[in-house]
Amino acid sequence: MNLSPFAWFSKKRLERRVEKSWETFRFPGVFENPRDVTVYCGPGPASTWPGIYLACSLQKHYRSSTHHLILQESLADMASTLPWQPGLHTYASQTGQLSPEIPAGSLLFNATTDSTGLAEVVLAISPILSVAPEGCDSANVRLRVQADRYPDRVFGICLALGIPPDTKWRPSVPARLTEAASRILAPVSHRSLPYILATSQAAAVLERRRAELPLRIVVLDGKGRDIPEGIPEGVLIALISGASAVITDRDNIWVHASALGVPVLGYDRKGVFQPWGKPPPSGETGLLDEWAELLRRGW
Repeated sequence: MNLSPFAWFSKKRLERRVEKSWETFRFPGVFENPRDVTVYCGPGPASTWPGIYLACSLQKHYRSSTHHLILQESLADMASTLPWQPGLHTYASQTGQLSPEIPAGSLLFNATTDSTGLAEVVLAISPILSVAPEGCDSANVRLRVQADRYPDRVFGICLALGIPPDTKWRPSVPARLTEAASRILAPVSHRSLPYILATSQAAAVLERRRAELPLRIVVLDGKGRDIPEGIPEGVLIALISGASAVITDRDNIWVHASALGVPVLGYDRKGVFQPWGKPPPSGETGLLDEWAELLRRGW
């Protein structure tokens, strides 16, 4: 295995609140033919989509290994966008309480620097090592990744370990979820016409500034919403995936659309959006300029 010079390793104990002593492992042999490969996805789409992207590349590289995916119970449908279904291990609120359990001794990967819940998972499943980007304190193998936006950061994790990343793959939403979305958009025919999905605040900017709207706007939230409140996350990603374009001032919708490869305009008023693709504008003028550019370019 050829490793990038940006990979560096630490055999230190985990952060102070975790009493975990790591066993000695042989490098780089530990990465060559693992029996079990596990990807941990922290709570929320911002941690889950990077994990899904990483799981895809690991599935294709470690074809003879058994693959496990740890993710929040409410986000379990996101795993169905992968080429092959891994073993699913979900948690509700406590990440260390997984169902079903994972065999000890796996390679554990975390695709982000967010270590929320990772320490509890380490104690619960006893991996041979825990891999994450530099800045994640709950990993004993931390990788220096140069990219600053997703999905390039995920590809950087793979390259640092000598694993070819699948840079062309994009998630594919299964038919059962797209059919559920169609029943919401077109209750009678179940065949919806092309639409633009928008949050109410972002749509209000376009309407107030009299922007050109070539397709029906489907409003996701607010008083005049077209989508019922409390729909499952899997149906939400199907609604996003089926849209011709997405306009949003909500970070979770930005992350979903970006990860799914849907043309998306972000209205990042508070500067909190996760770094996916091109940085979104923070003001109305920038949003309108990008909307005009998208109309000229088409989708």
